Amino acid sequence: MSAVGQTTHIPLPIMPTPLLLAWLAFAALWSLVCYAVGERRGRPRLGFALGLLLGPIGLVIVLLWEDPAANREANQSRRDTVSIN
Repeated sequence: MSAVGQTTHIPLPIMPTPLLLAWLAFAALWSLVCYAVGERRGRPRLGFALGLLLGPIGLVIVLLWEDPAANREANQSRRDTVSIN
């Protein structure tokens, strides 16, 4: 039984704020950029995660990584050189 003149409360849907939308766009941009750079470095998923979580700092970390394939080639060439001597 409701009193006369009382209205029932209808919950409104949660609307994203402009700040939330800007943060999501920022995270999406950096995650894609870090994914692309990480792919060239041999670690695309980790690049994506770092870009998503850290943004431009994640990009710096990804750029400082050494390429695992380049390390293997350098180690192999050193082994070949040592084996020949």
